[in-house]
Amino acid sequence: MYVADGGNRRVQVFDAAGRFVASWQGGDERFVRPSAVAWDEKGYVLVLDSDTGWIRRFTDDGRFLGEFGGPEAGFLCPCWLAVSEAGQIYVLDSGNNRVQVLEPIAR
Repeated sequence: MYVADGGNRRVQVFDAAGRFVASWQGGDERFVRPSAVAWDEKGYVLVLDSDTGWIRRFTDDGRFLGEFGGPEAGFLCPCWLAVSEAGQIYVLDSGNNRVQVLEPIAR
């Protein structure tokens, strides 16, 4: 289980029994306020950082792979994300009263 822990600026990882396994602080830069975690169609972990608008991609063991979104996406208080089977990324952009759909990113 992966938990976006915005108050502590990290993602926490727990095993199936609920035991703490690890925590991640961000990547090249620390998280400001992670608010959502999802998995893309390739099995990578996506973490939405609400305050910055960046969506960061990680391996399941926390290795940072890159980021997308950010200022160019035009988010205003994004707070949730999900991924479709086709790989489209849905971001609830609450400040703009919309759900923004991003196409899968080539890896």
